[in-house]
Amino acid sequence: MSSTTRSGPGAVAGGSLSGPSGPSSEPNLRAKAADTMSDLGGAAKQAADTLVSATTEKLKDIGNQQVAAGADLVGNLGASVRAAGKHLDSDAPQIARLLFSAAETIEQSADQLRGQSIDELARSTAEFARQRPEIVFSVAAVSGFLLFRLLNAGISATGPTYRSPYSSGRRPTANSDPSRSTTPSFHPA
Repeated sequence: MSSTTRSGPGAVAGGSLSGPSGPSSEPNLRAKAADTMSDLGGAAKQAADTLVSATTEKLKDIGNQQVAAGADLVGNLGASVRAAGKHLDSDAPQIARLLFSAAETIEQSADQLRGQSIDELARSTAEFARQRPEIVFSVAAVSGFLLFRLLNAGISATGPTYRSPYSSGRRPTANSDPSRSTTPSFHPA
């Protein structure tokens, strides 16, 4: 009788004979489990890398679309400044020349934006921040101040208001104090 047809305690379907505790199959089982876990971990890492890569590409596409939309907005701003210059050309030629110069600079900036991807824009912004940190700090400070003022104005406009007793335009008189008598007292000397 072969070992594969043997039945009873200690028989293994694979044909190996071992004792009731299976000391030789335990290391094989652990090795197989470790291999399976390693394969699962590799597959999960590969799936995560693929997902991150796809998400990154999608975000870059969206960013590039937003850069193009921003370039169009800047171009429209330049066109508006140019139209304002044309409107002022007959009344204030000095201001009109200043507006034409500003419009040209704005339109050139829009053209530069149109030719950049989101990665190139990020690199050029970082390079500008390294070259001119004082401008970046100034813009951040002014933006923070304006944001503070905007939020402060929004809070005071919607928050509870204190109503002064003088808000009606009348000043309290000496007789308006309830602790004083309402009729003057006269004492002859």
